[in-house]
Amino acid sequence: MTVNERVMEIMKRENLSQKEFASILDISQPVLTYVANGRNKVSLDIVTKIASKYPEINLRWLVLGEGETRQETVRETGLDLSKLIQELEIVNSLNNKNLSSIIFRIKKETDA
Repeated sequence: MTVNERVMEIMKRENLSQKEFASILDISQPVLTYVANGRNKVSLDIVTKIASKYPEINLRWLVLGEGETRQETVRETGLDLSKLIQELEIVNSLNNKNLSSIIFRIKKETDA
């Protein structure tokens, strides 16, 4: 299963139409249609929006196809994610991509 297919799997599991899912993610319906039919790859922006709207989705599953679809929340696991936050900040600066909202969400959940 590709990352595009996994994005569409979330939509199906939530029992949403493409129009509803696009609205929730604050993206245009044509962009979601392009993802659905494989014309466009899933962008970091879409992954970030899914992470924000669906915190229970395992991002490792979404991006890499590894692990379970859903994950325990940070509070449920009791893990210290300080090192992960530091690594994401390094990746963010190296790739010059916008991972700040994911980092913010992890920091907020861990009170780091």
